[in-house]
Amino acid sequence: MFTEWLTQARLKLNALLRRKQLDRDLDDELAFHLEMRKEKLRTTGKEFKEAHFEALRQFGNATSLKEKTRGMWAFS
Repeated sequence: MFTEWLTQARLKLNALLRRKQLDRDLDDELAFHLEMRKEKLRTTGKEFKEAHFEALRQFGNATSLKEKTRGMWAFS
């Protein structure tokens, strides 16, 4: 129980100290998944622009996803 709490505290402290790098990594990760979704739609025959907007619709609100992820990094 205590070791689990200690591990979580260590990870959150690390996230606090490396916030800028984690934000960049998160942006890269979301961009990668959006691009993969666009490519999958392109292979089904959709035009580039159509695939782009469809991927955005399917992907959802990126800002909300970022906020939820950052919330997991924070101390409660």
